[in-house]
Amino acid sequence: MKHFDIKYSGPLLGLLIIFAFISCSEADDPVSVDCSISNLTVEFTYTDPTSCSAKDGSIIPVVSGGNGPYQFNLDGQQFQSISRFENLGPGIYQMNVKDQSGCERSVSVLLKSPESNLSANLETTDSGCNLENGAIIIEPSGGVAPFAYRLNDGLATLTNAFFGLSSGNYKVDIIDNTGCSTTQTVQVSNGIRFGAIIKPIIETNCALTGCHLDQGNITFAVFANIQVRTADIIARIQSGNMPKNGPRLNQADIDAIVCWVNDGALEN
Repeated sequence: MKHFDIKYSGPLLGLLIIFAFISCSEADDPVSVDCSISNLTVEFTYTDPTSCSAKDGSIIPVVSGGNGPYQFNLDGQQFQSISRFENLGPGIYQMNVKDQSGCERSVSVLLKSPESNLSANLETTDSGCNLENGAIIIEPSGGVAPFAYRLNDGLATLTNAFFGLSSGNYKVDIIDNTGCSTTQTVQVSNGIRFGAIIKPIIETNCALTGCHLDQGNITFAVFANIQVRTADIIARIQSGNMPKNGPRLNQADIDAIVCWVNDGALEN
């Protein structure tokens, strides 16, 4: 049998080299992914431990999007392909997922215990009308120190105060060192008081002779008449229909009335 040695030279050899280079480059070069716009998301299912000292809780990540397969870790440990974490006691855990493109997502998971004497006293500072100067300060009692604190399902912190808050209702979780927790809801108020601010506005602009003061009219000299009509009052002062026979209220007075109503329209 005869053997033939085939040798390539000239332009044909150059084309083969270019083809080989392109083929290897396309197969080997990683695809660049912008993780900031990746649709990778992680949620979870969980089982709470049966007591403050038990370690029979579990967390199971539920991942969608991104570029699988995924890897997981809990509290910054080494990433692994196992997607179930067991033998967990009460506490706050940071669960992380990473996809094949290197994109990562994190979620905070609170495992609670059904038994605890943990409680807390919450104090607030007013935010100011349309401002963000509010604060919540937490003083825990019972339980086992040190404590962690979480506002509106955000990340836990060891600091027992939250600042820079606007007015509204907030949920506060307090977690002790055994993982036992308690949850309270507290309101941060605007701080607009009826007696000091709202009543003078009404007396100067609305509760006047011929309008909301005389017999036969709805008198705004009676607080209950104001309180039950707050929605109508806001609509009218914002549209300029109230005060009826006077100039439109300035924006500061309008904002003050709205903030007072948002705080609950209290006779304070």
